[in-house]
Amino acid sequence: MSENSLIFRLRRGERGALEEIYRLYRPSFIKWITYSHKCTEEQAIDIFQYAILSFYENVVDDVIEEMNDAGIKTYLYSIGKNKLLADTRKDSKFDFSTDY
Repeated sequence: MSENSLIFRLRRGERGALEEIYRLYRPSFIKWITYSHKCTEEQAIDIFQYAILSFYENVVDDVIEEMNDAGIKTYLYSIGKNKLLADTRKDSKFDFSTDY
């Protein structure tokens, strides 16, 4: 099934389309992000959930009209990578206030 037809099915409210995307990309996403970005499996699962939800919202809100050559997998990976980087930045902020 083409990626654009999956997006069309999502817009029509077909839950099976989201389940198919989830099933197709979850294992490779978890493997990729834990290996490439040295996060835990629990973090990887949370990030994948976030990426799937963001993707779904973008499809339903018409932010994504159709997939270009990059495809759903690349889109999910980009969301996940950006989420991980944002979480890392947030967790590593220093408090420069001084209490002299």
